[in-house]
Amino acid sequence: MAKGKTARSKKDISEKYSIRIQGGKHGLVEASYKMDIMEFRIFATMLTMVLPDDQDFTEYVISVTDIIRLFNLSKSGQLYDMVRSAADKLLDRKFIINEINEDGIEYENKINMLASVKTPVSKKYQNHIKVTFHPDLKPYLLRLQKEYLTVDVRNIVDIQSPYSVKLYFVLKHQIKLGNTKVKYTLARLRQIMTVGDDEYPLYGNFKQKILKKAQTDIEAYTDLRISEMEEEKQGRAVYAVIFHLENKQPARLEIAPNSSKPIRLRKIKDGVVQDVDVEEILRSENHYEVHRAPEAEIHEADSVEELFNRVKKYKVTKATVQEWVKLSTAEQIAFTIDYVERLIASGTQVKNIGGYLNKMVKTPGLFDAFKDQQAEQETQKKQKEQAEKRVKASQELQQKRDDLAEAYLEAKVNRAITLFDEQDSLAEQLFGHIREQAHAPKPSFMETVAWEALEKIMDHDVCTERFVQILEGTGGMTLKFHVLEVLQGMFIGEFSSLKAGYETEARQLGVVLI
Repeated sequence: MAKGKTARSKKDISEKYSIRIQGGKHGLVEASYKMDIMEFRIFATMLTMVLPDDQDFTEYVISVTDIIRLFNLSKSGQLYDMVRSAADKLLDRKFIINEINEDGIEYENKINMLASVKTPVSKKYQNHIKVTFHPDLKPYLLRLQKEYLTVDVRNIVDIQSPYSVKLYFVLKHQIKLGNTKVKYTLARLRQIMTVGDDEYPLYGNFKQKILKKAQTDIEAYTDLRISEMEEEKQGRAVYAVIFHLENKQPARLEIAPNSSKPIRLRKIKDGVVQDVDVEEILRSENHYEVHRAPEAEIHEADSVEELFNRVKKYKVTKATVQEWVKLSTAEQIAFTIDYVERLIASGTQVKNIGGYLNKMVKTPGLFDAFKDQQAEQETQKKQKEQAEKRVKASQELQQKRDDLAEAYLEAKVNRAITLFDEQDSLAEQLFGHIREQAHAPKPSFMETVAWEALEKIMDHDVCTERFVQILEGTGGMTLKFHVLEVLQGMFIGEFSSLKAGYETEARQLGVVLI
């Protein structure tokens, strides 16, 4: 840098593409953090401006031109706003690193990524921003002596998924340590990738959207290959994933169909995936194997075609759609198209739909806001479904309890009627027993009420038929239950054996039988 200069720009360090970050269990490689792809590009650009012999962080000047050139982006009037927005979000982002302190206790250490972001006030100078790393990141980015990862940023310029970039860093560090077979539990992978339990909760979705996507991206764009993802199960559930890794060989050419050129050939040189001209191959004495790039790029080409077919009626060119795909994901772009079309369908007047679409696709945070809203709606939906399930389960349980109580009562009534049929004198005995209870020194309210009702029903003519009528409901439930209660006391063995037949189901339903 020039004498007295306090900020560093890309032109100060010539063509530097390598970045170095602390690896290991307690480093940044496997730290938990969230970034979208534009935030990652800002962060990676800053890392290319850190020099191995730096003793301290400085202020880093990030120009839009740097981002365009480093990540092969198309020029766009919205790019400065996207860079500024990404930097603002990085100011609130944190690395979460588990580390063991001097006291021997493991702590969850949260470190802010940036200490400051400066953006020019005047529109005249709005072609760059100035950013500084948080000073607590020094041990993870400066004066690195052991177990650090060095990556050439050109290996990730074509990757659109931050999850794919993250997994590339993790696995690249492992293969540099000499590990070609690496196991991570699903819980650890979610922690590293910062994918919550509510995001892709089913393993199949997590595998398809995160792991398989990353495997395809890494194969398509980097110097690394995941030759196999082996699943380890506990019972029937997948517990861990074992990654089988290998470095790509230099003598390999790949044909990538998604390009402005008719055929795009790439090779590995000095650990970096680079474009190569056919003329260079003809001049070379080396023998190359030629391979077609994986389906990822074909799918990407299909995405461009599919998106273009949706928006060409709005006079959007295919080149514009290709630019969108460079800046965003097909999912985000499709959502934006849906969003604009819903606005129009609701009556909103848009004069230039194509221009409005272009602006909305490049509006930072639109998709994130939608995802947050969608997540909130999904949470509310799940909560409602769970509440409805709880109410239904409660109703079903109560119905089972009611059915059991009704069946048990009916069985007691039937047993009582049988006793009356078997014993001719039972009516007189029962009548006398209830009368004695009612005329005791301190009868209960139930005993008094039951006697009054019974005496009225019998009317000086005690007989079995009227007791059977009482058991079938005549005289009210209070008298019916009292008659049964007295009979249970008179014939304990009879009713105990009856009760035993219902006890198991009663315990399961939380019912106490009497």
